[in-house]
Amino acid sequence: MLATRAFLPGRLAALAVRQCRMSSTASNAAAAAAAAAVETAAKTEAAPAPLLKITLKRSLIGLHPKLHRTAQGIGLRKRGRSVYQRASPGVVGSVLRLKEVARVERVPDRLARALEKVEKPRVLRQAAPLGFKIVSNVLEQQKVQSL
Repeated sequence: MLATRAFLPGRLAALAVRQCRMSSTASNAAAAAAAAAVETAAKTEAAPAPLLKITLKRSLIGLHPKLHRTAQGIGLRKRGRSVYQRASPGVVGSVLRLKEVARVERVPDRLARALEKVEKPRVLRQAAPLGFKIVSNVLEQQKVQSL
């Protein structure tokens, strides 16, 4: 039935809230916050989706490989690192899978706008010096001689 219908954000948020209620772990608040963020984004379609700060609070060593791939898909690779993601159905589903190893916080709108404006400049990698200098070039010498 899900394959034939288009996913509606409201339905996905309701499903996420239902899954949070069924789980009895201490990290229900994180999953509920993510689900609530998607639900509010669904209500206000004109406004951009809220920004979530997702922090890996426990190592992935010893967990199922699917959880490793899910965490890497979000951008979490090391314990204690944080990533910022827009609340979307895919991100919320991934957070629900990682709810026992990740902490989720909703970023205030003012800070989210500031984070969007700040772009990290791309630093191009410099080639390592080869250990010698080119003093002159044959073509340059020919140009000088022809003048």
